[in-house]
Amino acid sequence: MLTKQERRNFVEKESEDSRIVCGASNCVWWDHISNASRVKSLGRDMMSCPHCGNVSLMSFKNEKEWWAVVDKRASTVTEDYRAFIEWIRGKCYPSIAVAKKAWEDRLHVN
Repeated sequence: MLTKQERRNFVEKESEDSRIVCGASNCVWWDHISNASRVKSLGRDMMSCPHCGNVSLMSFKNEKEWWAVVDKRASTVTEDYRAFIEWIRGKCYPSIAVAKKAWEDRLHVN
């Protein structure tokens, strides 16, 4: 875990940071970098998923870049792909298949 001062340093550094981060493996999660958790591993500060602790994350310069990638992908998959990606923001799932099932199940709640 990071000390209070180390966490404060991250927050100050991120106040101008507009990156979007997402799970690259082990989890399906994405959000603004300020919502990522921080862990210390091998003496190095690392971003992680705030739910499962996955440190394998990719980053995008900003939301504009993120949505450009999402929209490009949307053109090759289902028509509700962008809505699905919007819905999973801030949520963590172990795979895209599990996330997709949760997305579909939300419509069938009694």
